[in-house]
Amino acid sequence: REEVAIERNFYEDAAREAATRQSRDLADQISESIGKRTVFSSPSQNLALVVPHLEAVTPEDCLDALREIWVEPDETLLFVSGNAEIQDPDSAIRSTFDVSRSVPVAAPQDQSLTPFAYADVAEPGPITDQDFIEDLDVTQIRFANQVRANFKPTEFEDETIRIHARIGAGRITEPSPGLNYFADDMLNRGGLGVHSEDDLLRIFAGQEVSVNLYVDDDAFVMSGETNPDDLLPMLQLMQAYLVDPGFRPEARIEFLRSLDDLYHEIDHTPEGIIWDRVESFLHREDSRVGYPDRKAMERFEIEDAKEWVLPEFKRGYLELSVVGDFDLDSAIALVASTFGTLPERDRVKPAYLAEREVDLPDPGTTVFEFESDIAKAIVDLHWPGEAIYEIDKSRGLVLLSSILSDRLRVEIREKLGDAYSPYASNHASDVWSDYGYLYASVTTDPDKALEVVAAVREIAAEMASGTSITQDELERARNPLLVEFEESRRSNQYWLHNVLEASQEYPQRLDWARSFIERYEAFSLEEINALAKTYLEPERAIVTIATPTQED
Repeated sequence: REEVAIERNFYEDAAREAATRQSRDLADQISESIGKRTVFSSPSQNLALVVPHLEAVTPEDCLDALREIWVEPDETLLFVSGNAEIQDPDSAIRSTFDVSRSVPVAAPQDQSLTPFAYADVAEPGPITDQDFIEDLDVTQIRFANQVRANFKPTEFEDETIRIHARIGAGRITEPSPGLNYFADDMLNRGGLGVHSEDDLLRIFAGQEVSVNLYVDDDAFVMSGETNPDDLLPMLQLMQAYLVDPGFRPEARIEFLRSLDDLYHEIDHTPEGIIWDRVESFLHREDSRVGYPDRKAMERFEIEDAKEWVLPEFKRGYLELSVVGDFDLDSAIALVASTFGTLPERDRVKPAYLAEREVDLPDPGTTVFEFESDIAKAIVDLHWPGEAIYEIDKSRGLVLLSSILSDRLRVEIREKLGDAYSPYASNHASDVWSDYGYLYASVTTDPDKALEVVAAVREIAAEMASGTSITQDELERARNPLLVEFEESRRSNQYWLHNVLEASQEYPQRLDWARSFIERYEAFSLEEINALAKTYLEPERAIVTIATPTQED
């Protein structure tokens, strides 16, 4: 019953959303069908084909199908993967399998479906402030309990609603290094006080209702995607996570099991070194960035996460954003009957000025070695930039990074033909005070890492002369950016994450959306050359090299 509901919901959602599919996605699907020599069909055709079979299928049919494809034990292929050293692996693996076959397996107990325990519809919370921002078609609300909500109805995705809630302060208040990773797992795997994670999957089978929770740099976040019919249960589930998160022991067990893969990745791959040691280095070893020693992660107990998270969930500043295909009055009423009924919360978020202070390291070259058999290194050069709130300079640095990226692709490949995927980008923080950098990144052979550094320095130094960048380069950087922006404005993701999210906490986000095209069109060649002269000075570069340990 559960699987039938899930499958049916998948095809019904696809049929409802068919009219607003993206052209690029349709092209990919058509190309795939040609490659596989299958017939391309519409979502409504697929639904009509599948539903009769779903309605007719029985558990016995599924069991018969399984028995038909199940092979005899002596034909079973056993596959074991990992870095454990096994003596006489053929015999050890087979004997372990044989022992497991001798253990009797009890049939699963028939589990009755428990109704959702948090479905009571309360009297809607009163609204104290409501503003309609006409030019952006955005409605902002503050409830009497100080919950903030932002709404934008769109027609970009039929029958699709995206929701994003930011609560409290997140990682900037982390009390112990690595606790944010542990809290992530506790929230996502821990279910609710009354229902486990598996219970919730059964309860909402056939509905588009699920919540993703994570610890962001400056907020605890809940997000999800649903449709108009399931908006109320979706909001009720999000509210339930706020008032009664589960923090179940099985979530901690799963977290501990995940550490093998995590620490292998961050200790033995160049990407892992970037996420961990390089990121920490770029924040002057701030304990809230990167990963702690594994033993520190293993020591976390459920109470550690509770002590940090629960006070924020109970009273922390809360801003909810809803974007998509919905009736505005109905959506406001549903939010009022869920989030609007919560106990009173903080009216504003504390500034956390001291917690936001983070500095870049001094210029120079730092090498991060790691053990790996894969001959692959990542070279990054960082030039101190600006935080996002210096919006004019940040936008100019975006153009500058695009021009640098284009030069890297041309010149690095010409000089070092086997270096691949060089690119540049601008990172402007919206969390850390006065923190940002423009960076160039090149993945290359470890033996050529220093040669790559010299080549990138040469390219940046030429741009820093203040006269090197041409009008053609500026237009080649600007035009795709403007096209991309025009496309993104027709997507719910843009409005949710680039405009509405935290727009009452940071009202300037609305102005940024208004001025994007006008300002990018206005950047002159003189301005961009001046930025290159200021920010790409060779002596300002912070160089990091993540490379496998070289044998003597």
